[in-house]
Amino acid sequence: MTTMTETKPKQLAVNNNSSAGSRVFDTLNVVALVGLALITVLPLLYVLAASFSSEPEIASRPFFLWPEKIVTEAYEYIFATPTFIRSLLTTVVVTAVGMVVQVMLTFTMAYPLAKRYLPGRTLVLNLVIFTMVFSGGMIPTYLVVRDLGLLDSYWALILPLAINPFYLIIVKSFFQELPQALEEAARIDGCNEMGVFFKIVLPLSKPIIATFSLFYAVAIWNDYMSPLLYITDSNKWTLQILVRQLIATDPAAALSQMDRTWVPPEQGGEVRDHRDRDAADPVLLPVPAEALRQGRADRGRQGVSTRTVLLAGDSTVASCPAFEAPMSGWGAQLGSYVGGPVRNLAKGGATTASHRAEGLWAALLRETSPGDVVVIQFGHNDQKEPGLPYRENLRAFVEEARGAGALGVLCTPVQRRRFDGGRLVPTHGDYPDRVRELAAAEDVPLIDLTRATTELYERLGPEGSKALFTHFPPGTHPLYPDGVADDTHFCFRGADEVAAIVAERLKEIA
Repeated sequence: MTTMTETKPKQLAVNNNSSAGSRVFDTLNVVALVGLALITVLPLLYVLAASFSSEPEIASRPFFLWPEKIVTEAYEYIFATPTFIRSLLTTVVVTAVGMVVQVMLTFTMAYPLAKRYLPGRTLVLNLVIFTMVFSGGMIPTYLVVRDLGLLDSYWALILPLAINPFYLIIVKSFFQELPQALEEAARIDGCNEMGVFFKIVLPLSKPIIATFSLFYAVAIWNDYMSPLLYITDSNKWTLQILVRQLIATDPAAALSQMDRTWVPPEQGGEVRDHRDRDAADPVLLPVPAEALRQGRADRGRQGVSTRTVLLAGDSTVASCPAFEAPMSGWGAQLGSYVGGPVRNLAKGGATTASHRAEGLWAALLRETSPGDVVVIQFGHNDQKEPGLPYRENLRAFVEEARGAGALGVLCTPVQRRRFDGGRLVPTHGDYPDRVRELAAAEDVPLIDLTRATTELYERLGPEGSKALFTHFPPGTHPLYPDGVADDTHFCFRGADEVAAIVAERLKEIA
């Protein structure tokens, strides 16, 4: 009787013990890679932390990853504003639909082109490659979209970019690498070409489908030019166009803005933009104001000084939040006129007391260097709190600016737009006189904006002066769907006019 003995296959012994040097290298490698990853994440964490912070904290802390006090005002506004939510949903839907359409068209075109027996394959491939080198150009593409009736249609954001020729060639090459035997076996089992494509090829192509779905989705999400060219209905704006409209008018961001001068419409009129396609197109983008722009360029060439100009004041000076655009304080436009940098630490609603209490004045002093110019304008909100030591607070500001080696400059408050007939009605009581008296007593340079803006408004008249302020009839601006008639806060044009006055006076003072 033969005894069967079971023999087990020999297993190779694997030495998992690595050398000490190898372990040290692996540890250092992991630490270095984690460090690099954290460096790329830090800016994102800072932006997230800043979004939950107050404006004074952002101004006073150059970098932080956790706010001292969590403020949710920005998020409350975003999610309470139908304009923003509508644009976000529009962008999400266009991205999702566009990604599906573009992936489907790319893959269905690449599959037959991967077959060498396809008649005319070489000609079609050459045409595809030709479009990678030569495009029709912006104007011919716009004319095609217009003639197809796609203007103001979401399809205008999808179809002109439906197939990326570079992606098409990559997908074609991938299909060519699939084993031909799989397709032949499927045909033996009764599949036709469509069955082979959907039941065999696409399931094997999941990785490349995921890759190019991501590529197409990112491209559509970031697309700015297509909605700018083809969408004129503000209710169909994508998020990119809305964000462009809401860019704050801080001088440091001037290069990212196409046109910072917004001319509001007359009552019942339209806002037109430089595209001006057809007289019937309702367009809500800014209109260039040649006279203002030319004046800004001329004064900018002359310059004021290479010294930093630091601003302390209220909302008529401050850079307004982006969601209030085109509302703007004159300080946001001053950088276009002076020859040096401008640091705007004014804040909406600020008084001479709250500006110090919230740390804005301390932040301004920390940034002040000898020879700088500190421009101070308060009054609108101090007037609402008569018990505040207005004049004493202004005197302290000037003395502390001088102590930092800077030149303190006082401004009387800009006038509100209140007319009685053709004459402007003063609304600040004796506050402008208090500033004038302090400037005379302490030998402080004075910019009399109360008088200058009074002359400006009266020269333009009751109707013409509306163009300086945030005035929009209902339905003419996406951020003010119910209309707005604000006779205190400037729009871009008004802020620009007052900034020009301040810059001219600063040239004389400096």
